[in-house]
Amino acid sequence: MNPRTIAVIDDDPDTRKFVAETLEQAGYRVHVFENPYVGLSFTYETRPDLIILDYRMPRVDGLALLPSLRAVSEDTPVILLTGHADPELFMDAFEKGACEMMSKPVTPQDLLRNVERILSN
Repeated sequence: MNPRTIAVIDDDPDTRKFVAETLEQAGYRVHVFENPYVGLSFTYETRPDLIILDYRMPRVDGLALLPSLRAVSEDTPVILLTGHADPELFMDAFEKGACEMMSKPVTPQDLLRNVERILSN
């Protein structure tokens, strides 16, 4: 069985490294992107099983990118990561198609629990 593919789109190198290492150790195939538009292109070409998307990025925020990701691959679940959680942001994210939001800092256990739950559905 092929490992599930996860795209991580985040401008922070420490977050990208943490998420990638956590998921790779659990057996997932992980592709990381600093540039959200390159991540969007990857999604179009590859159709990953899951996308982990940062909310605040300099080129475009994750909430603005979310509709484009959903248009490219409407069945691909998206987890939005944020260090700036508030109820209005959560509502906006779910309305635009996120299936989960996680507040930073994220623990490896919480990340894996959410990824496994989402991919098992």
